[in-house]
Amino acid sequence: MSRAIPEVESVVRSQEFAEPIVEFADAEVTYPGKQVTGPAVVNVNLRIRKGTFVTVVGPSGCGKSTLAIELADLLGWAYIEGDDLHPAQNIEA
Repeated sequence: MSRAIPEVESVVRSQEFAEPIVEFADAEVTYPGKQVTGPAVVNVNLRIRKGTFVTVVGPSGCGKSTLAIELADLLGWAYIEGDDLHPAQNIEA
């Protein structure tokens, strides 16, 4: 049985955190000019509210990086590939 933390509940319910800063509904990403059949990402539904953390997990090739790149572009943020932050021996293992 999980118990809610009252302080967190009150912050989440406040108006400042209620409005999403990003919202997708049935989003799709395609790469024009690439020799790929169909979209790279399809049917993405996502709502991110201010003050929240988002983690995207999945197998290799499922569209995690594509989604992150599009999200960063939409928000005007830099996209940094996680593998660029680790030594090569950690990535190749």
